[in-house]
Order: sequence, then structure tokens, then C-alpha cells
Amino acid sequence: NAGISQNLTGLKIGQSYELSFWYHSRTKAANDNTMNVFWLPTDKLPTYADFKVSTVDTTLANHSGWVEYKVKLVATSTNMTVGFGAAGDKEWKWNGLTSTNGNKTGANLDNVSLKAIPVPATVLLLGLGLAGIALRRRNA
Repeated sequence: NAGISQNLTGLKIGQSYELSFWYHSRTKAANDNTMNVFWLPTDKLPTYADFKVSTVDTTLANHSGWVEYKVKLVATSTNMTVGFGAAGDKEWKWNGLTSTNGNKTGANLDNVSLKAIPVPATVLLLGLGLAGIALRRRNA
């Protein structure tokens, strides 16, 4: 099994983000195509597995084509790492070697995107209204 990750910098702590990506299985075995999504502060890489936020549902993908996934994430640090890791458990053999740690095929991943989720206008208006009330009371 293998994985891929990207370190991100300049994020805003507490900001919500939407991670979207397209997934396609490479084989038809259900236990062979699992892919986990990780989101963690960059300085926490030694504990990568503790930060799994999602697992691609291979039953939903139904092994017939590309499926888009969207995951909501919240930044807990200004420097975060987003990653994808294969987790298939099918036995594979190659060149006389046997492993029960995946079959070296994994899954296909495409069009990965991370976008900040804007704060709804109603929340901004509420915040401005409360600030206005506070200023009015302070001046009175």
C-alpha cells in the first residue's frame, strides 16, 4: 500500500475547507481498493494514522467508474497536511514474494481540490449587528 500527501501553508486556524477529489477503483475486489483521507497539522506526521478523517466507500463507488467525494475539513494549524493512503488488504505475490499488505494496485485519484468554505452572510450580518449593539451601549 502507498500514499500521497501535500503540505499546505498559510491556512487560517478555525477556517472550514472543502476537499474534493475523484476516485476510481483499479480492481473489482471490494477489500482491494480502500483509500483513507488524512488531515493533520504538518508537525504531527509521525502520528499520521491518528488523523484519518474519511475512508472512500468502495461499495458506493461500485467499481464501475469515477466517483466524486467531498470532505469538510477544519484547519487546526496554519500548516496542515492533506493525504491519501491506500488500505487494501488483499494478498499479492510478486517475484517470489508474498504480502498480505495490499496488492500493489491501489486506486486512482484525480482532480484533487481544497477550497475555503466562505462564512455565510447571515453569520456576518449577525456579527456586525452584535458589534453595533456593543458599540452603541459603550457610547451611551
